Amino acid sequence: MPIMLAVAKLLDHNYTHVDNEGKHFEKWIAKPFNSSTWFLHVGHCTFYTYQHNGLCKATLTDSLQCPICKDLLTKPKLLPCSHTFCEGCLTQLHSTQVLGNRIMCAVCRSVAPLSNNNVSNFPTNQIVQSLAEDFKERSDKKRATDSTDGASSGQRCTLCDADDQGLATFYCQHCSEFLCDFCLEQHNRFTQNGHHELVSARDIASGEIRTQLACIEHPRELQQFVCITCLVRICCRCLEVGHQPDRHEVIGIEEYEESHKAAVDLLQEKIEQKTAVIQSHSSFVKEKIGMVENIIGQQRQEIENVFEGAVERIRRRKDQLLEECNIYQRSLCEDLEGIIEFHEDFLENLSTKVSVVTEESTAQCGDQSLTERAARVGEIEALVKGDNLDASLPESIALRAEFLTFQQAAESKGLDLGTVQVKEWELRETVSFDGGVTCLAATPDGQLAIATRNGDIKFFSTEGQLLQTTVMEGVRGLGFLKDGSCVVRQTNNKVTVYSLQWEELDGRFETLSKEEDGVGGISVDIHDRIYLDYKKGRKIQMFSPGGGQAEKEIPCDGYEPWHVSVIGQAPES
Repeated sequence: MPIMLAVAKLLDHNYTHVDNEGKHFEKWIAKPFNSSTWFLHVGHCTFYTYQHNGLCKATLTDSLQCPICKDLLTKPKLLPCSHTFCEGCLTQLHSTQVLGNRIMCAVCRSVAPLSNNNVSNFPTNQIVQSLAEDFKERSDKKRATDSTDGASSGQRCTLCDADDQGLATFYCQHCSEFLCDFCLEQHNRFTQNGHHELVSARDIASGEIRTQLACIEHPRELQQFVCITCLVRICCRCLEVGHQPDRHEVIGIEEYEESHKAAVDLLQEKIEQKTAVIQSHSSFVKEKIGMVENIIGQQRQEIENVFEGAVERIRRRKDQLLEECNIYQRSLCEDLEGIIEFHEDFLENLSTKVSVVTEESTAQCGDQSLTERAARVGEIEALVKGDNLDASLPESIALRAEFLTFQQAAESKGLDLGTVQVKEWELRETVSFDGGVTCLAATPDGQLAIATRNGDIKFFSTEGQLLQTTVMEGVRGLGFLKDGSCVVRQTNNKVTVYSLQWEELDGRFETLSKEEDGVGGISVDIHDRIYLDYKKGRKIQMFSPGGGQAEKEIPCDGYEPWHVSVIGQAPES
């Protein structure tokens, strides 16, 4: 037994893969090895490990590899330091060293005596030599097997190391593993695996034989049935316990697989049909998308055309309005330039007269009377003393520029920009009203609305011609919205909005009482906000055109509001 322990220690030191490879055999080994078979199994595990990790990959582990040539040990010689080398490698090593009858280990650098100056006198490592020869024999056999039987399956052994998987020749249904010839030999070595079903890996690859799994509840049995009730795979023993056919629906695995495949094929067919329908519908939807894009595109192009036309009309109207401004500007500038020309002519005439007088003062003009000379000097003095610079004239001409105004068109008139007007007022006609006038306001189209104390509202054109008369009592204030609607404030502070046809529009204005806050006027800004002033109450209310309560109330501290006028464009808020 001590000898076996020493061997085991040596193997454990040199062959580190024994423990790892033992894991591959756990499913095959049902009980511990006895002392008579222990070394045999350890040896086979060692061969199995190095057959897969060594020669097949042209890299050997330290256990069977010469430290000098890095190849499989040949005629291994054991030095006193326990390191092993090829006999040929030691001979070459000794020839390079100058130590006489001694040799230095290439690994630990220890020096050993050399009998008769010949390395062949070192003892042969019999264990390593036996392992190396067995290793080479099995490697050669494996290469031959891989090139014949296993090549057609294409399946690699699932028990070999991942780095060096041999081609599988068999498949174990119970272990669910593909086995090469070497692993098959190890598998069959154990009597516990005698009941395992082995099939050709070639038949598995071709599909001639299906792979099967061991039953979870009964590992010695294969799953051969499917319990439809529980949807689990079962073996024949499960039919006796837990899945009795009289209580559960049970069918064979092949029947279930065929049924499942048929259901999947049918589902795939339905999916293909559904896919075709959806793709057809998608094509139909794409056609409708194209139709929508075409129709909307036509309308978009129509909008572009109308826009371009409107822009062109606006541009022409703009040019027309600007030209009217230019004409009026040129007329005023010509008048002012005429004044400048008059000044230049005056200076030129004065310079000419001065030149004549200067020449007469320096030359002897015997034939010229002194009276004429004195007359010319007196004329020049009169011109110099005269007030020929009337500042009021250019001032009045320049002020006439303010007479030109631009009246923006109401929104109801669409693309019309407005009109340019020159307000060079002159009295054309005097109109008198019996009882007097209470208020007046300009309409968006340039008319003048005048409310009289006789209970009517008269509309006049810009030429002073009476256009229409509307009867309405107690009018205190008038205003007009941009759409031409008329806002009327009566003496009782009632505010009413009338359409162009003088129909009363909906909307009640919450105004203040006449008794507490008094009466006042009315004004409308460019945003159609309505302002009511109250003299007695000293405040101003602001309403929207729709009426209701006042949006804002402005106090008038220290003064009475007699009349409210909106100057320029009031802000929207």
